[in-house]
Amino acid sequence: MLTFLVINDTILTTNKRKIVYNVVCRFNEVTFMKKIISVLLSSVMLLSILSCFAVSATTEPYPPLETGHYGGIDTEKYPVEYPDIKREKLALDELNETQIKDDYYKLYPEADYSSITVDYYGTLSDGSMLVFVESDMSLYLDAVDYMVIGKYLYVTSSIGEDIRIYRNNTFTSIINAYKDGSLSDELLDETAEILCFAKFVNPNEEPETPVLYGDVDNDGVITVLDATLVQKLGLGIEEPESELTSVLADVNNDGRISVLDVTCIQKYITGGYSNTGRTGVELEAVG
Repeated sequence: MLTFLVINDTILTTNKRKIVYNVVCRFNEVTFMKKIISVLLSSVMLLSILSCFAVSATTEPYPPLETGHYGGIDTEKYPVEYPDIKREKLALDELNETQIKDDYYKLYPEADYSSITVDYYGTLSDGSMLVFVESDMSLYLDAVDYMVIGKYLYVTSSIGEDIRIYRNNTFTSIINAYKDGSLSDELLDETAEILCFAKFVNPNEEPETPVLYGDVDNDGVITVLDATLVQKLGLGIEEPESELTSVLADVNNDGRISVLDVTCIQKYITGGYSNTGRTGVELEAVG
């Protein structure tokens, strides 16, 4: 009898251990699965964030350009028109040339006066002269950089002050004159014509948002907010802000705003459906 009890107790103890072991294993499995799910969710969130950055980077058409190495411009993203002609040096009368040399020498008294030379390119309508002054103190660098000045691309040496604006006995770099406002847009156009600047086809500007049928809130995309607004317009809960709003809401082109327009927009949003009227079509003319 005692032997039976010992054996029975042993069996019970063994079963308890098995139960405990199974529970622990199950707990570990659940914990492991939770960790996997957590990692997967984190990965999905990270990919979503990265994709948002990627979309933001690729959809912003003209992020600001300022300066950089000339060979590094993406001309497909920043299309540039280059002039067919090259800048020309013009003759400069001796009096002006001497005055320019004297003013340059005041800035760089350590220069050899006899080595100073002046290249003259033209005079702006405000009397400013475009000159390139060099001497034995001039720096020569092989690197070719660019500067974005308004809608123009100014290719220059890496010191960026080769051709300067000479006015009131002072020398100012073109970029600094534009920044401080002394070189207006009109004068910049004159400078660009004289110095044959390249010009951006679409200079650092985002394209206009297209006007689409169904985009009644006119934010550039068609969403459920547009469908809701069309529904309110159809029921008379809200009034159209303008004639354009009514035109954009009438996506099935039946001359009125109704639940049929809402259905077309909803189908368009979900995708994979036909019979969405002219939802998503760019508006070319009203009336």
